[in-house]
Amino acid sequence: MRTWVCIVIALFSPLAISCQCGDQDIAESVRAADFIYIGTIIESKLNDDGSISNTVLAEERLKGTPTSFGFTNATLKTSLCAQPSSVGERYIIFAKRNVLAHMSACSSTQAMYFYGEEGYKKIIEAVLKEAKQKS
Repeated sequence: MRTWVCIVIALFSPLAISCQCGDQDIAESVRAADFIYIGTIIESKLNDDGSISNTVLAEERLKGTPTSFGFTNATLKTSLCAQPSSVGERYIIFAKRNVLAHMSACSSTQAMYFYGEEGYKKIIEAVLKEAKQKS
């Protein structure tokens, strides 16, 4: 009996402590965002609360006109859903008006390599489809 209990705990404990995101729908992420842009992190700063503030040099605007250029992300020390960020790396940022974007394993804001060429094309298609529906 103890063997079965140990097996069950070993199998299911990683699920209990890991980050659970669910599927990300690109079209829904595009609809929910006021701004979408691509940029490179030019500066990162560790904040007192353990989060990281990233300043981004915007290179390509995909939707809306952003009011700020940057995003925050947690560290693995403070969140199981943390995503690392790197100065010099390109990111696609999904943001809401008057809210600084945040990156985690579950957010739409991610490094460009996360989406790849196919994901980038799907984002562009969703942005164009949304613009067409609004006009």
